[in-house]
Amino acid sequence: MGEYYAVYQSGAELLGVGLTSPEALQDAERWRDRTLSPLTSYGLDGPRGETRGAYYLRPCTPELYAAVQAGGRSIPYAMNDEGYLAVLDPREAYSYPDWREVGKSSLL
Repeated sequence: MGEYYAVYQSGAELLGVGLTSPEALQDAERWRDRTLSPLTSYGLDGPRGETRGAYYLRPCTPELYAAVQAGGRSIPYAMNDEGYLAVLDPREAYSYPDWREVGKSSLL
């Protein structure tokens, strides 16, 4: 899988994406129109548990990256079994127990 990254607020907003971690952070700050609070960066082997409301940077799937780039819609997301943030099918949000920290982006 290629390198894609996402910045998000755990349990809430998906803020930005990039082909590098600095690019994802820049995208998030541009969308928020301000510097973000300190954030935690995890790789694929990072812990699954998160503090709700805290900001994180993680690898994401190409599909999530493309969905955010397309913009203009809400994007449900979650961490998949491999540790990537991925687009979550809304029908799976409550029926697939292995998805953690489901969030919903409100990028407009």
